Amino acid sequence: MLPLYWGVTIAMVYIIARVLKWCASISNQLDALLALFVLAMMASMFGGAVVYFWSPSSTSLLIALLINTVVMITVFLPILSALLKAAASPERTSAPLRSRAWFTGLVISLTLLNEFFMGWTFNLLSGIPKPSFGLLSTPEYFSQIISSYWFVFPMALEMVLTSVMLRSRIRVDIILLVGMQSAIMLFTPTAIPSHAWGFISAFLGSALMNVLFGWVYLDAYLRGGLERGLESYVLRLFLIYALMMGGLYMWSSDGELGVFALSVVLEMVLYFDAVLGRMTSPSGKGSVRWRWVAATFTAASASMIFMGGLIARTGITQSPSPFRGGLVFPQAGLDGITLVVTLAIMGVGLLYSLFAFGLEPYSRLKASLVFPKRLLLPAAIIGFALLPAADLTALDQLGDANPPFHMLEHLVIGIGGLITGVSLSDMANIREGSPLHRLYVWYTEASRGGLAIVVMGAILLALWFSPQLFTLIYYNEVLHGAMHITIFLLGFLGGASFKTLERGLKLFLLVTFSWMAPMMAPFSFILGAYAYGNPAYFVPAMSAAMEVWVAGIFAAPILYVLLRNTVSRHG
Repeated sequence: MLPLYWGVTIAMVYIIARVLKWCASISNQLDALLALFVLAMMASMFGGAVVYFWSPSSTSLLIALLINTVVMITVFLPILSALLKAAASPERTSAPLRSRAWFTGLVISLTLLNEFFMGWTFNLLSGIPKPSFGLLSTPEYFSQIISSYWFVFPMALEMVLTSVMLRSRIRVDIILLVGMQSAIMLFTPTAIPSHAWGFISAFLGSALMNVLFGWVYLDAYLRGGLERGLESYVLRLFLIYALMMGGLYMWSSDGELGVFALSVVLEMVLYFDAVLGRMTSPSGKGSVRWRWVAATFTAASASMIFMGGLIARTGITQSPSPFRGGLVFPQAGLDGITLVVTLAIMGVGLLYSLFAFGLEPYSRLKASLVFPKRLLLPAAIIGFALLPAADLTALDQLGDANPPFHMLEHLVIGIGGLITGVSLSDMANIREGSPLHRLYVWYTEASRGGLAIVVMGAILLALWFSPQLFTLIYYNEVLHGAMHITIFLLGFLGGASFKTLERGLKLFLLVTFSWMAPMMAPFSFILGAYAYGNPAYFVPAMSAAMEVWVAGIFAAPILYVLLRNTVSRHG
């Protein structure tokens, strides 16, 4: 029977999408009432189905029929009145729509009721246990319905279908944004009661959300701003995603679904409101404002914190006791280091975002990796020295024993390479005609201004952070050393390409990197400052979190080229 249920679901989703497309262009009262009639009848049909399938009997069937009859009469009477008024008017046309806001609100409410009752119906048919209704059990049960695949999968499909049907009125980049939204909803960990699905969907949804955040910044940068309606939509979406990831983290911790269910409803309200006006109606475009950058960056960072916690909770499933040894460092000290490093990286990302949009908070502060000429050589030496400093000091011993310190070791090595690359590239630019300058010019041309380095870096990091290789480095010192050299070289090449990379591409890469810090912080807090003898305990989850960041690197050049071409064609 499952294929039949899904066949009915897909058919209903298609009908709702067609109605929403119709509603987006309605301007008179009669058409509005007809659209509401269709949505109300669909909702009452599934509402009646819930009544019957909750307790199948002739009585419940009669009640279901009565509900449908009452709803039909109630919503038909205004249509009849509108028809009579239109017939009596000299122009024989319907009156214009009185209140677009009321109409939009009713359409959204009825659409959500449709999806809720449809999800509830198929949950009942699928044999989901029914609770006894009470003050505490009822909200929890409704949250389970909204969090199930019978609700989130149809909603994801509905978003895609509606946007595609309205493609003539929506820009390509906005359709892609909605497509990523739909995919994020599709990969909902709560949808399928399976640990494997929970972990895989947490990873895929997080990777898509990370890309979506970077995409929005890149889109705003290349277009020189966003339409006010879209700007408001994006800000609210980021805030909802922060709530959603917080809700998913709560679910992974104690099974609480209420916050997540609320976020799903809010996201759908936001989307339906947008397609019924905000996305399809032109609005004035303005320059990006610092409050918008600060608010979206903060909301995205909050999402990443919960995202990292979600991946850690769904990926680390066993008790730590068989794997955990003693403390290798004071716990308060590790927590302090984690907090400082996280805030520092986020601060750099936020500052660069403001600079990229021309929003310098201080006139004398410039977002550029520039060292004074006299410090270029010392900076290059210090940067290079960070590699052996990380590998031959207590940091390496701590990293071998403790995963959070291992992440810190990689960060130090990467920063060392970055400083070295920036310093040497500046030295090359100063000494025009020198062998170093000629080598730098050749490198810039060969790497297409650093674009090839981004692609190569994504491939290499994806390989190194794969669970298999990431596990092996804990057992093989040669591989471990090779990984550190790779990280240093990628940092070096990234630093050498920093000034030649397109600014929009740099913005995408830097914000996705800066959001990696809050995503990795929960691992530090959850794992603590303990020694772990068996990396199999934490590697799958930590590998997935790192690959979320790598997905952003992979997406950066692709989305940059796509967006740049779209902007050049359509403005």
